[in-house]
Amino acid sequence: VVGPAGSAPRETHGLTSSAPTDASASVTRDITLGNGTVVGQVRLWVFGSDALLGKADTAFRDRTFNAMFIASIAAVIIAVIIGIFVSRMLTNPLRRITGTAKQIRDGDLSARTGLRGDDEIDRLGETFDEMATSLEKDLKHERRITSDVAHELRTPLMAMLATVEAMQDGVLPCDDEHLETVASETRRLSRLVQQMLDLSRMENRTTPLKFERVDLVPFVQRIVDGQQQLFINRDLRLRFSDDTQGRSAVIEVDADMITQAVVNLMSNAMRYTPEGGWVVVSVKADRKNVQIIVSDTGIGIAKEDLSRIFGRFWRADASRAREAGGLGVGLSVTQQIVERHHGYISVESELEKGTTFTIHLPREHTPEPASSTMEG
Repeated sequence: VVGPAGSAPRETHGLTSSAPTDASASVTRDITLGNGTVVGQVRLWVFGSDALLGKADTAFRDRTFNAMFIASIAAVIIAVIIGIFVSRMLTNPLRRITGTAKQIRDGDLSARTGLRGDDEIDRLGETFDEMATSLEKDLKHERRITSDVAHELRTPLMAMLATVEAMQDGVLPCDDEHLETVASETRRLSRLVQQMLDLSRMENRTTPLKFERVDLVPFVQRIVDGQQQLFINRDLRLRFSDDTQGRSAVIEVDADMITQAVVNLMSNAMRYTPEGGWVVVSVKADRKNVQIIVSDTGIGIAKEDLSRIFGRFWRADASRAREAGGLGVGLSVTQQIVERHHGYISVESELEKGTTFTIHLPREHTPEPASSTMEG
């Protein structure tokens, strides 16, 4: 209730008027006496009620509420469909990877996921396929190793057995010539076993290193001079080159092991270089490393084989290597020797043009921890 027209609202019985300030939201009427005198006004308003809404307003509100309800239901359904679709997109590749892993576990080494893409799951699938390919190659290589070792060991044994039995039966005389045949096969067998033993020792690090300061220029030159006659016998030309350009090539190495590594590379070059070819052994030096380089004009190595040449028993030309008496562990031993000197070995090759092996030896090395394995 308010006072005379134009007067401000007043408190009545301790209550404060809360009339809306917007006149359009309320209904106001004058209080008039019998003589026509206006003594006040009555203002009415409603909160939270449909009293002020017409039928059109109520219908509009209902339609709005219904539309919002339907839209919310549709949004939930669409969200569920999208969620199912996205979850399948995420889980299907994982199922393929899991299924491929089970196939490989069951012995099917040719199984692949076939996933390709830029997201994390696709890259996981690609990595898994690469791992499976590597595993397949390793298992095939292991089978080849078993076959090669059996063949290499069987050949000299059968030759010795045939010669000895022939001498026992009187078919062959027991003279120096036939005894030399047995001795030669025995030496070959001993050499093969020694190569495998050397590789095992290198991998297990049971052979201690005896470091000493060595000037690699005269050191490598002496190795080359000692191998000259072998190359001459095979109609190959061997040359040493000092490419240090006055820089010092004095570093701490195990002289015996480095000799073995260089001889292995030279023997490998001699085995795969045709008659009349060249083998050049050189020494280079820079601020951090001293390099021993063995280059040849041999048959070369295919690009797809470069990553496998340091594997045990690997040979680019198995038949030719077998004829030459190689077992395919020389490069593995060489790599182990270089790594024990905290260096690394690299290779560059081109088919029918030749191969270059480079041993990188650091000027400073970290001493190896003492091995707990003792050899008798």
